[in-house]
Amino acid sequence: MSQGFSFNNNKNLANISMFVIFLLPVTFLSGISSNYLFVLYPLILVLFKNKIVIPHTHVLSAILFYFILLIVSVLIQMELSQFYVRRFLSFFILMSMFSFLFISIDKNMITAFKISIVLYSLFYIIPPIGTYFFAGASGLEDNIKGQFGSQRYGFIYLMAFWIVYLDSPKEIPWNFVLKYIVLALLLIGILMTFSRSSVVSLLMSLITYVLYESYSSRKSFFTRIKKFFVLVFACICIYFAVDFFIPRLVEFFNATFFSILLDKGVEGFDLSNNDSSIGYRLYMFGEIMNFLAANPLTGSGYLGVWTLFDDLSGSAHSQYTDVLFRVGIFGFIIYMLLVKRVVYYLFKCDKSLFFGFIAVLFYGLFHETFKLSHGGFLLAFLLALAFQKKNNKH
Repeated sequence: MSQGFSFNNNKNLANISMFVIFLLPVTFLSGISSNYLFVLYPLILVLFKNKIVIPHTHVLSAILFYFILLIVSVLIQMELSQFYVRRFLSFFILMSMFSFLFISIDKNMITAFKISIVLYSLFYIIPPIGTYFFAGASGLEDNIKGQFGSQRYGFIYLMAFWIVYLDSPKEIPWNFVLKYIVLALLLIGILMTFSRSSVVSLLMSLITYVLYESYSSRKSFFTRIKKFFVLVFACICIYFAVDFFIPRLVEFFNATFFSILLDKGVEGFDLSNNDSSIGYRLYMFGEIMNFLAANPLTGSGYLGVWTLFDDLSGSAHSQYTDVLFRVGIFGFIIYMLLVKRVVYYLFKCDKSLFFGFIAVLFYGLFHETFKLSHGGFLLAFLLALAFQKKNNKH
């Protein structure tokens, strides 16, 4: 956390409050994410301070490209002209990732951003945990995933986990106890999404962290080995603790993931069945590739994969294939270059956000992340942070 951050500062409290609001998962109609209030925050600051930051040339080029892509799509995709409202809304959602690039991000804003992610996560984790224990697991056996599980919030929990683990405020005297209580709650929340994507993403970010500590950290070899064994021991303890207090979590992931993977490998997940989780994702990937073969430059012009089906419903179930379908090959390359810039900056400057972002990127392989409003706020803030420079023009 940044030095000098004070909870007695009204500006800091206002930022935390607003950032928590931006993370709230508000939906309408059939669960469409709609809380894009965060785009108003930079506008308010610009009007209040009478100062606007001119973004990096690369950012301006990307914005120009996406505007041209919108115009071209409207002009040549006449068969989709009836969806012009949804096209413009989808364009707005994608462009919202640039909103924070027009303001300066200071250290206190970064701290408020981290605190808001942790508070938001605890706000959504604690009630289901309490319900689970007070209701009794025996009465929830048949539909426990339907009552508690949701992949919409898992990637925020993962980001909060790494923030607390690597960047908890050291000025709090009882930090050690608080830190591990919060980590335990976050881990239970990650598991209570009842999503295999949450577990895989957490494991992959842990592997990335271990590799970093093993090869890149400047700490002594003995310290790195000690931290590795402490991490392994902690994972074992957490496993047995969860198995003792919430056995249904362990049973669920053993039945749906670990036992299948150990017994049959990847083929055990019924890849050819379109009704299965992975099978459907592979089917959608094939449909998206077929569409892109005919529309490689424009993609769908910001429209979703629902345009492929007569009932106008469907989901890519992947952040990357969703963007690829919407903006075509070149638009996707630009998008990934922007994401790469975030990864590079966070690796150099903020390890807690870096490992959290790595977990989110793995999560995006299986679910939409930045497409959702709270994920959009996450990307918008981190993208502005990655392009932040002292010599920005105002």
